[in-house]
Amino acid sequence: MKILYLANARIPSRTANSIQVMKVSAALASLGHEVELVVPRFHGRPAETHGLEEHYGVRGGFRVRWLAGWRLLGRVAWEGLAAAHALRSRADLFVTRNERVAWTLARAGRATVLEVHQPPAKHLDRWAMDALAATPGLRLVVVISEALRRRLVAAHPTLGTTRALVEHDGVDLARFAGGPSAPEARARLGWPETPLTAGYAGHLYAGRGVDLVLELAGRFPLMAFRLMGGEPEAVERVREEARDRRLANVTLHGFVANQELPLHLAACDVLLMPYGKRVEASGGAETGGFASPLKLFEYMAARRAILASRLPGVLEVLDEENALLCEPDDPASWAAALERARDPALRERLAARARADVEPYAWERRMERILEAAGFR
Repeated sequence: MKILYLANARIPSRTANSIQVMKVSAALASLGHEVELVVPRFHGRPAETHGLEEHYGVRGGFRVRWLAGWRLLGRVAWEGLAAAHALRSRADLFVTRNERVAWTLARAGRATVLEVHQPPAKHLDRWAMDALAATPGLRLVVVISEALRRRLVAAHPTLGTTRALVEHDGVDLARFAGGPSAPEARARLGWPETPLTAGYAGHLYAGRGVDLVLELAGRFPLMAFRLMGGEPEAVERVREEARDRRLANVTLHGFVANQELPLHLAACDVLLMPYGKRVEASGGAETGGFASPLKLFEYMAARRAILASRLPGVLEVLDEENALLCEPDDPASWAAALERARDPALRERLAARARADVEPYAWERRMERILEAAGFR
């Protein structure tokens, strides 16, 4: 089957948005489908596909097509170009994260799946979402959490409860298979041994809990805290704050390519997901009430103990059996959980359960369920 995935994402980049669309494309290709990922060309010549495989930690097998138009005319122009390209194609199925592109294709009777990671904010996007349910080609709207499904259906009743399928984000389990022990991984990376190594992977946007990590580092000076990710300006800002607080046990690694992330996660004894009550995404939207973070599933696959904030989307996946759950923005709650995490037997029990529980979230299994729900077996 030929599938076109039309994504308004900057490729390559370091955003979760771009990682997700690359992982989905690779998963569809691994299921034996002919996949073309269509993205905007922001500037200059696009990167070579083999470089993208290393950057994103994917095995490839799909084509990336960059469409011009963004730099001069912006998002609406790219949407028109992408929809026109799709309508000229002979694809069997069209997948997109853009409401207006989905509406254009579905109205033309093309089999269309729309994936939604946050409620549409702009008027035209909200209108497109309302109109989408009445189009002949709409097969499915995929949402990344039950919390988001409820919010979306409440705002757009025409979708009905049966048109929105909940499928959380996923993980490439093969990349985490047979990973080294924490001491072995630290030795390979040249990290020194400490009583406990706590890791955080992801951007340093507002609401991601970086200030809380620094607070914990101050309370547990013998533990090592390693932060992986963030744009250079944000990394330098947090590094300067750690210096001001004289936190010698905090190390900022900056951007870690997705290909290299499994080893870095394996080198940690515990993995932190300290989201606040309000979480800012890369585009500035607030997503704390419904997010399904990519790193959640990578943490689970890494088979390390997880400390996570009690947020609605997170609690659809984690519970007291596979993680230590903490109150968001509450240093005392997090300090108590980190104190409990000193127990190696507890860490092993939580990690083993999390690794078992992440199996259904493999990208390939996720996309198989979506295709089946859309009427493609």
